[in-house]
Amino acid sequence: MQAEILKRRLLTGVIGAPLALAVLAAILLWQLRADSTVAARLAPREQLLSQAQSARNSVVNAQDVLLGYLVSFDPADLPALKHALMEAGSGLKKLVNFNPGNPVQENQLAQISTQNLRWVAAMQSILAVQPVPGEAKGILARVAPITGSLLSSFDDFINAEKNLSLHTTQRRRSEQAMLLWLVPFSLAGIALALIVVSGVYVGTVVHEYQRVLQDAEEANLKTNNFLATVSHELRNPLNLILLWSRLLLSDERDEAKVRRGLTSIDRAAQAQAQLIEDLLDFAKIETGRLRLDLRSTDLPAVVKAGVDTMAPAAEAKGIDLQMSIDPRAGIILGDPDRLQQALWNLLSNAVKFTPTGGKIQVQLARINSHAELSVVDTGQGIAPSLVPHVFDRFWQTETSAQNQKKGMGLGLTIVRQIVAMHGGAISVHSHGLGKGATFTIRLPIPAGTEGFQYRRRHPTVVNTHDLARLPRLAGLRVLVVDDDRDATEALRAVLKSLDADAIVADSADGALELLSEHGADAIVSDIGMPGHDGLWLAKQIREHERRSDGAHLPLVALTAYGRVEDKVKIFSAGFDSHVIKPVDPAELAGVIRSVVEPKCDKF
Repeated sequence: MQAEILKRRLLTGVIGAPLALAVLAAILLWQLRADSTVAARLAPREQLLSQAQSARNSVVNAQDVLLGYLVSFDPADLPALKHALMEAGSGLKKLVNFNPGNPVQENQLAQISTQNLRWVAAMQSILAVQPVPGEAKGILARVAPITGSLLSSFDDFINAEKNLSLHTTQRRRSEQAMLLWLVPFSLAGIALALIVVSGVYVGTVVHEYQRVLQDAEEANLKTNNFLATVSHELRNPLNLILLWSRLLLSDERDEAKVRRGLTSIDRAAQAQAQLIEDLLDFAKIETGRLRLDLRSTDLPAVVKAGVDTMAPAAEAKGIDLQMSIDPRAGIILGDPDRLQQALWNLLSNAVKFTPTGGKIQVQLARINSHAELSVVDTGQGIAPSLVPHVFDRFWQTETSAQNQKKGMGLGLTIVRQIVAMHGGAISVHSHGLGKGATFTIRLPIPAGTEGFQYRRRHPTVVNTHDLARLPRLAGLRVLVVDDDRDATEALRAVLKSLDADAIVADSADGALELLSEHGADAIVSDIGMPGHDGLWLAKQIREHERRSDGAHLPLVALTAYGRVEDKVKIFSAGFDSHVIKPVDPAELAGVIRSVVEPKCDKF
């Protein structure tokens, strides 16, 4: 599980409870606001209802006073009647002038106002004449319907208002009762949901933690195994080098023993150099810095060169190494050195795991728009369960042979990366243990390769053990600069064997003094030196050439670093080429010739 997803889930679980409480608080606040709104809406209605009840009571009181007056016809009762009528009129006026803001209530009040006008007019007519005894029934007959209609309007209005208020109150009580049940149940549900979700998330976190911990333990175990393997693989050739070196330094002078010892030392040194190259390539793969020198590449020639390189090892082990090449495979866009490295790794594994008397077949064929390169052996084979892990880093097959070299488990990983960077794919097939294995590389063939220009950074010379066959450097004076005396002596011996006149300096300042005294046709300088390093030396030489308008002096760098940024520093300082340690005499000779030939007429 990705860290961001896990983080979001944990944050959801953490903020879930406060968020739920916030929602419930918002609901409660909304309810309180609703209560306030209802109360504010009911207050004018209660006031209106009270006013209507008071006005009705005043009308009823005035009616009662009128009845008393009509019974006694006592003039002393007229003030009381007039006062009752005044109070009734005042109450009705207040009621009619009240603005409820409701069209229905306004219509009802308008009806009451109309009835009130009729009632007031009837009461005024009674007060305007002197009643005669015996006319009381007639007066009551005229006034009673008007008064009854007015009181009926009051009763309808009052009952409507009471019913409306009662309905509003009941509805609000229902909402409150529902809220009273909803909030606890919601809280319980949310709490239960959060418990379940938190449990799931906690379980996921625990599972993820266990998986990461297991992956870390496996990675740690692989790293420990890898370091142990690297230590073992580096110590083996180093052991041979030390043993033979001490033996050759003894007083015995057996020419056969010397040659055998030097051969073993050379073979061990090459094995150790290959281990270091694999480690550097793996580091480049891990950091995404592995680069290809793409050019027009003759794939059949690359395959032939790879097979020829591995042929002596196969012959020494009694393995029949066969090659079948389809000339139609032709030219591809690729890095021939890296492709040869990939083929060499596959052939090396095939030779390693194929017993004496076995067979290895290298087949190159063109299939539609792809070139298919297969390495088929009759060796140890691979168990079906292990096939998916063949290209994993640090992966090593199990073998029962006690003397079987396992390697570091990086070769096939590097092969897969090289093939992938060429836009191809690699696969492996095996019928099982003891039934051999087939590695197949598929590389795309471009529609046309005429536009691809062949280019090199500097000449690459095939390794050889015969110094007599190396390019000659007769007539050249080469200044060697290195603070390591053993290294300078070894380089001077190599250059002397190539007929060059070699002079040595153990520092950059010493090199400048020798250069001013004796001159040189080329300088081979180490980069890492105490005090002023090789980069400083190159800059001083180039600066002197610019000031004096002198001839360009070829400079070759010796370095143990082969990263892109290291090469940028080397060439930016003014070097013409470079050779990566360990130094191959053939490559050194070829590089010196390549940088001197355009500027020298001694060849």
